[in-house]
Amino acid sequence: MLRCVPKCFINPPTLRRACRSVSGTKKFGDRNAFFKETFELPPEFGTVPCALVGPAVGMPPISEDDVYYIIRGGRKIASRMWSGPIDPSFTPSVGDAPRYLAPIQPQVRMLTVIAGPHKDEPCVLYTAYGGPLAPRSPGDNDIASWEELLESREFWSKHALIEL
Repeated sequence: MLRCVPKCFINPPTLRRACRSVSGTKKFGDRNAFFKETFELPPEFGTVPCALVGPAVGMPPISEDDVYYIIRGGRKIASRMWSGPIDPSFTPSVGDAPRYLAPIQPQVRMLTVIAGPHKDEPCVLYTAYGGPLAPRSPGDNDIASWEELLESREFWSKHALIEL
């Protein structure tokens, strides 16, 4: 059975509840190796916040002019952050300026889970977040190949995170 470990980077309370619910189910009970999986939460689980903005979530690319960089949590590299909260009803046209609102938390039923072996446990939850699977940040030391680095640079040149 998938088990949460104290080092999980899961902060919002609703996401923690969803992960505890998922870890208590049989969905990942047969896993005993590293995996990444994105799936839709059952309706009874409700929604979870999604911090990703950009084309992967149906928004236009996020330009460098609209971001700032910050080191989050216990990470050693800075994350690319959207400089203003999004307006989910805004459909941009050529020449339109982004529309900023009071802070919001986009809610989704899509959950991405990253898990694998840890110490004597066959499968533990490393992290989980609302939204699609995203590549590692370009400065991540765990990027294993030139292709993975190029994919990361391309993705993160058009995407950013918002603070939840």
